[in-house]
Amino acid sequence: MQTQHNPPVSSEAVRARAYELWENQGCPDGRDLDYWLEAERDLSRAASTLVAEVADGEAPAAEKRPRARKAVATPRAAAKPRAVKGRSI
Repeated sequence: MQTQHNPPVSSEAVRARAYELWENQGCPDGRDLDYWLEAERDLSRAASTLVAEVADGEAPAAEKRPRARKAVATPRAAAKPRAVKGRSI
């Protein structure tokens, strides 16, 4: 039987996530504990998913990046001909 393990989440990460949630909700007063607890749940869930992926031998989501797209050439403006000293036409 496998037990559910929630890896520790830093208080700095929780603070940053809670602040983000608070800002997204329009900065209401009096809900700081709600945002803190929601941030802890979000980050704990994300960390647990990461631990499970690593345990199952999968690459973490951060490493599952799509391949880079090819650079697209953009047309350049036609360059003006340079003046040459000492020559006249």
